[in-house]
Amino acid sequence: MNLKRVFLISVIASLSIAALVGIVIFLLGRFGETELRILLTTLFLGLFSLTALCCATLYERQKAAPISLLGLLASAGALLMTLVVVWGDFEEDGIKIALILGILAFSFAHVSLLLLPTISSNAVQFIRSATFFFIALVAGMLIYFILTDFRTYDGFFIRLIGVFSILDVLGTIVTPIAMKMTASKQ
Repeated sequence: MNLKRVFLISVIASLSIAALVGIVIFLLGRFGETELRILLTTLFLGLFSLTALCCATLYERQKAAPISLLGLLASAGALLMTLVVVWGDFEEDGIKIALILGILAFSFAHVSLLLLPTISSNAVQFIRSATFFFIALVAGMLIYFILTDFRTYDGFFIRLIGVFSILDVLGTIVTPIAMKMTASKQ
């Protein structure tokens, strides 16, 4: 049995169990502290399973192995740290580490998805590369924001994060459209 199959089976099993527990809590639970922790565990398990799956797909296709491995590590680390925060004491440093690892997990998953298709057009490669730049810039700015205890809160910094986030989303949407357009011309 290959590694991806084991990974997928364990993800499906753990998500199914987490979903069942979440449903039971919604139907029968009291929504106390323990129920909230279980629901947060279910949420984070689902989120970071998705980021890991994006990176694992890239790894399976034997493309950009360092990126996919870093994404898998960030996803596992983010899940672990969020569970420590949810089930342990809500220490500020733990929350910061969980947030930073979460940002990295989502950024690597985002990059992994954009790296999946092979692009032959130079124009589309440029758009995708620019999108990678904006993904990294937004992640870096958010991490800086966290590391400075959110003290970098000035209007201009927040506006820049917004602008670069918009450019990130624009590139993410335009890249596959531009791929289709250039493929139809060939």
